[in-house]
Amino acid sequence: MPPTRSLAGLLIVALVAWLAPALSAQADELPAGSMTVAQASTVVTQLGIDTKPSSDNDELEVTWIEGSIPVNGYISLNVDARGMINSIDPLAPIPAALTRYLNRAALRSFARRWNADNKGPEYLDLDKSGVFYLAVMYPRVSAPYDAALFKRQIGDFRAALRRALDELERESKANASEGDKAYASDWELADPSQLPARAVGRLETQGGYLCTATLVADDIILTAAHCVMDDKGHHKKPLAFYAGIDHGDAVATAGILAVHIDPAFDPVHQFDGNSINNNPALGRDWALLQLDAPIGQKAGTIEVFAATKAQLERIVSNSNSDVIQIGYGGQGGRRPKLRHDCGPADVPDARYYTTQCGLVKGDSGSPLLLEEDGKYRIIGINYAWIDLDYINHVFLMVGSAAYDATLKDLVSGTLQATSVKDWMTDPKGETEPGMGQPSGLH
Repeated sequence: MPPTRSLAGLLIVALVAWLAPALSAQADELPAGSMTVAQASTVVTQLGIDTKPSSDNDELEVTWIEGSIPVNGYISLNVDARGMINSIDPLAPIPAALTRYLNRAALRSFARRWNADNKGPEYLDLDKSGVFYLAVMYPRVSAPYDAALFKRQIGDFRAALRRALDELERESKANASEGDKAYASDWELADPSQLPARAVGRLETQGGYLCTATLVADDIILTAAHCVMDDKGHHKKPLAFYAGIDHGDAVATAGILAVHIDPAFDPVHQFDGNSINNNPALGRDWALLQLDAPIGQKAGTIEVFAATKAQLERIVSNSNSDVIQIGYGGQGGRRPKLRHDCGPADVPDARYYTTQCGLVKGDSGSPLLLEEDGKYRIIGINYAWIDLDYINHVFLMVGSAAYDATLKDLVSGTLQATSVKDWMTDPKGETEPGMGQPSGLH
């Protein structure tokens, strides 16, 4: 596990080229004796390392290695009762582009080999959310922690980071001939004859596009809003839902009667912000569709768990919890795939959070299922990958807190969904949905 806080908010998707600023001694004056946090920030800048403000007063957010896409991370500063630094804990998430062709088992194997060969205290590890990172916890010192020691440790860490990146690049290139099989190899086939997979299915829309959806009531399915509305705001006509479909054989099938989405959902502007913090637009890409038959009585349904931000964060830190994702992305959506270790990575809000579990076209709307005592509950749905502010190419979930109340209103009858006929009174016509996928199965 990482030495301090959640890593995924710092994950950066990088290219294979980078520039390394020199670490030679600066002519600038450096503080003598013990250092404060403010003095440490000054030294980092003198070393040619860019810094950003952090929400934690005892932490520096840094750009470890410059380049067309930088490698970012942070330095946790441990201070004594006088506010003086006595040790540091640097950390750098490894750019995901360098691990594209390496699945989790391969990354764990690489980390074991690299750690055994590394002469220093730095180590590689894989967070349960899928973030691969380099870290070190330098021992606290009783003597004054001065600028010279600080510079030496920062230099050692950056040198170790460059070695790790170089070796990972070679390892990844050696596996490049396998294409995107690293992504696929982390999946296993789900069993649609059993819950929870039998309640998850394929949603098809007019034009032959598909998404993943889940039975959350006898006649209601949950999916992503952009499966029925494209990124220009054009409405898509949902046609049919196939629960637990596997090579054309479904547990149950139903047509779509009505549609309900968040009234504030705006596919044109939902990604206009430059941060995932305080950005409620990111929690609106969900849809509840009413079916023309109560097929949940046959296929089964999955409970929606409107987890709070605190509960989601406890899932992040609980090594015993398992969150799985089931989706119909890839390979024409013919078979349901399952992936483990898909829990929240960074939780800005109960209504939206990130994960590093991954998705491909057709996975939109796929549920994240928390397993506890053999029972599965939906804590979110998968809907997009994004590049925002300090986070590049991470995967966004809409948390169940965003739609749980609406689901209850639909089930009780206090809220009526919009009929498909009225939904399709869209004068602009139809275009492709962003994460849909041609099914080619009719």
